[in-house]
Amino acid sequence: MKKREREELGVQLYGVQQELARQQMLLEKGHDSFNTESQIRKQSELDLQDTRQQYKQFVDDLNHQRKRGMKNNNLLIGTYSTAFLLSMLHVTRQSTVLVCKVQGNYAYCIEYILLRLHTQILLF
Repeated sequence: MKKREREELGVQLYGVQQELARQQMLLEKGHDSFNTESQIRKQSELDLQDTRQQYKQFVDDLNHQRKRGMKNNNLLIGTYSTAFLLSMLHVTRQSTVLVCKVQGNYAYCIEYILLRLHTQILLF
């Protein structure tokens, strides 16, 4: 080979080496980018798992509060029912006392009132 051919081959070799170095740098940047994206993906998956757990806890708490609210509502309805029955008992007792006063038979009225009270109390 002649000197000129060797020089041309040397120049071509230098160009190929430069291209190889550039391609290697691009490959390293690609690996770095992949690793960064992989870390971001893993962190996002962890965040998603935490969010799902928080959502599940929120739904469980909400269901518990609903059950508690329904239980309290049932207790409130029971209390209102008892209060209503007691008021009806009071009205019944007052009307019985008025009837007894009009009739003038107090002994009978007291027995009647006690019997009514006892019957009403047993209904509760």
